[in-house]
Amino acid sequence: MTKGYRFDNLNPSVGSEHHAFRTLTDCEKFVRLQGGLKGGMRIYEIEGSLVRDEGGPDGLVIIVNRYRKIQ
Repeated sequence: MTKGYRFDNLNPSVGSEHHAFRTLTDCEKFVRLQGGLKGGMRIYEIEGSLVRDEGGPDGLVIIVNRYRKIQ
């Protein structure tokens, strides 16, 4: 099971592929660079099957089995 972090204004879709950051810290840094969470955006921890690793801090592609809202 692979764990990653993403931000979006919609809940992650279980069974769908989603790009994710490797760490919560990297996700939060990127959110700050974008000016913070806007509108209904939230940060989610997602867990699931790794589809591919594209490298870099935001290079995970995961098929979501479950998720939880962090912020």
